[in-house]
Amino acid sequence: NAIIGFAEVMSGELLGPLGTPRYREYAADIVRSGRFLHDLISDVLDMAKVEAGRRELRLEPVDIVEETRESVRMLRPRAETGRVALATELGDAPVVISADRRAYCQIVLNLVTNAVKFTRPGGRVWVALRDGAAGPVLEVGDNGIGIAEDEMEHVGVPFFRVGNPQQATTEGTGLGLALTKSLVELHGWKLAIASRAGSGTKVTIELGPRLAAPGPLATAGSAATLRR
Repeated sequence: NAIIGFAEVMSGELLGPLGTPRYREYAADIVRSGRFLHDLISDVLDMAKVEAGRRELRLEPVDIVEETRESVRMLRPRAETGRVALATELGDAPVVISADRRAYCQIVLNLVTNAVKFTRPGGRVWVALRDGAAGPVLEVGDNGIGIAEDEMEHVGVPFFRVGNPQQATTEGTGLGLALTKSLVELHGWKLAIASRAGSGTKVTIELGPRLAAPGPLATAGSAATLRR
């Protein structure tokens, strides 16, 4: 944290100019690397807690519309940098379920981060909340590089990364989706992944029942579709 903080001060030249522009580039590299390592450590610790049975949920009423919107907002700069369109279909009325707020946000952040990461410039990622048979359904989809059929059975296994050539040049450890899957299972929710190499990926999570129903979600008929 100290390294990231001081590097941010230098890259932003908060105390004055650094002189040579190359120094600012080096400081920005330190920030990026520091954040990646910080996220990696956090994921490893969270995964260890889950596997040891020590990750406990703190259930409370959570407005998933607001939490999803805020999580997506945090990732918009990354999508803009990668020239990826990031769309949402969340509705305006609150949708409240019983969930661990931090875990839910972590699920959304992991799924959207993966979608943006593996979508080529000019591509599209969407995040939607829809009405399901037993309650709200979270959907995160993209028209990115997708996953080959023979690799689908390994998706969600810790540290597994698909063999697509674009994957080799993309930062990541293969923990994000594994952790997401574990958090979904801890809640008693259901996760499904549909993907095809070169045509994108769609992840859906059947969430718990509403605690309140102030308004309808988007209907299934308005869902963005994935070519198969």
